[in-house]
Amino acid sequence: MELEWLMKELKDIDEFDPMKYRITFRSEIFERLVDSGTIHLDGRKAPDCRRSR
Repeated sequence: MELEWLMKELKDIDEFDPMKYRITFRSEIFERLVDSGTIHLDGRKAPDCRRSR
């Protein structure tokens, strides 16, 4: 069910070309999928994804 929801949300996002424009951060997608995370000293971000509801 989560995968179906995610695929629909991603399908609705316009194709991204960073040379032309920026897209709006979709916090509802992020908050639904990511539980917590770690930011390493070198700047890498490692999200801990939520388990299926």
